[in-house]
Amino acid sequence: MKSLSILAVVWLSLACSSSGQESFTQAPTPYLALLDEYIIPHGAEFDSTWIGGLSGIDNLGDAYAIISDDAARYDAPRFYKTQIDISEAQIDSIRFSEVVFFADENGESYQDIRSASAAYVDPEAVRIVNDTVYWGSEGFRNQRYFDPLLLSHTLGGVHLRTYPTQPKYSTKIPEVGPRHNASIEGLTLGAQGKTLWIGLEMPLYQDGAVPDANDGGAPIRISQIARWSGEEVFEFAYQLEPIFVVPDSGAFAMNGAVELLWLAEGSMLVLERSYVAGVGNKVRLFRADYAEATDTRAITSLKDVAVQVAKKTLLLDFDDLPVDKVDNIEGFCWGPDLDNGRRTLIFVADNNFSDSQINQVILVEVMKPLTD
Repeated sequence: MKSLSILAVVWLSLACSSSGQESFTQAPTPYLALLDEYIIPHGAEFDSTWIGGLSGIDNLGDAYAIISDDAARYDAPRFYKTQIDISEAQIDSIRFSEVVFFADENGESYQDIRSASAAYVDPEAVRIVNDTVYWGSEGFRNQRYFDPLLLSHTLGGVHLRTYPTQPKYSTKIPEVGPRHNASIEGLTLGAQGKTLWIGLEMPLYQDGAVPDANDGGAPIRISQIARWSGEEVFEFAYQLEPIFVVPDSGAFAMNGAVELLWLAEGSMLVLERSYVAGVGNKVRLFRADYAEATDTRAITSLKDVAVQVAKKTLLLDFDDLPVDKVDNIEGFCWGPDLDNGRRTLIFVADNNFSDSQINQVILVEVMKPLTD
């Protein structure tokens, strides 16, 4: 199923937090324009696997790597090599050409949470450097305790490396470290691929509260990791937005950062996704300028500590896109250059393998440099 092939320029309006405090700057002119939307049918299969949970995407040059956040519930953790055929600024087709399963250090498939003993992964983000796949696992913290991980594999799924987890990201101490299902969600590469950046979805326990409808809560941490040594070389704080509406009493509601994309020294894109049960999703793309941000590596807790957080500029509110539904957008990457010389971005949605959600792919045109 495919829908919406018209060009629509996205005009951005000023958005303020519901507490009345602006945490970002208005973009005065449009940065992005919708080109197309494509829906992969629910229940679609490739090579006997269920296509769903599409949580991260990266450009392979002549194809794309799309990671599934299936933590061995339906099939082993995996990513798909995928052709996204684009012509005349429209998505003609999306074709899955290969499924690659990640193997652990022993060459075995990762196990699901019901049977995992030493290793458990929940894939959330993926980036490619040459022939190496770097990806983030969110771990688990709910009666069973598995730390979030940064890993690397070959394009064929052979394990290369598991980076050491920083102590502050460990799940082993009660109410210290990342919250359940809210740890490593974003991943991007720095200049020349020399460093990796990982982003948390929500604040660490020791840093403070999660967002609610009145406040953005504590900042999250975004950390720069040297790709070869694994050393953490810089970290900055990023302020999330409040939840976009007041939820009904007892309704599940959250906001978190779900993906990163580095732009230039001191600047990256951050994708925030908020969800309120019974209402739906709100997705926004921000530019985070971190050149003047405090290096927070040595700060044990961000509570009651004065730090300079990254400056934020809103580049796209997905509510402004003329699509029927904005679903659980969680990943994005650079797409192909257009005939007019402009760049594109491709976004993918995680449908949680649910028939009430959609495998949504959105293509946008970059109307002007995102660093301006």
